[in-house]
Amino acid sequence: MIKVTKQLILVLEFLDKKGIIHRDIKSENILYNPENCLIKLIDFSVSRLIGKNELKFRNQHVGTYIAPEAIINSATQLSIKTEIYSLGCTLIEMAGGNAKKEEIPSDLPNDFKNFIQRCLTKNPECRAGINELKNHKLIVSSKKKKKKKKY
Repeated sequence: MIKVTKQLILVLEFLDKKGIIHRDIKSENILYNPENCLIKLIDFSVSRLIGKNELKFRNQHVGTYIAPEAIINSATQLSIKTEIYSLGCTLIEMAGGNAKKEEIPSDLPNDFKNFIQRCLTKNPECRAGINELKNHKLIVSSKKKKKKKKY
């Protein structure tokens, strides 16, 4: 599941750089190929471009997992932080927890629990950003393990 998480971070980073907000990050929109462990994010039907010529505010938030700030204030600016909240919910769902209640499975490693908690921080200004997630202990330690050679 860490490989999928790392890829999702990279996908969200790419979309953010292109000014695209997916608005419906959930497991049903992630295709996984077990042969090469690669994912594809699908269903951009509700996605939006956020840029100089586009509205930065939407009065209608869609998707399965909507960030708390979007529920409280429908004029909340869409951003990578709203997508990161959805990522946290999706990871709970993929791990077998209750994403709607933000119940993280107790059998997950502590680093993974912390990663998800950083995604679900209620205040978007305090919520993890892409760079923090890319440098999170969960992700960095999995890279180190992968680099070890067996002789």
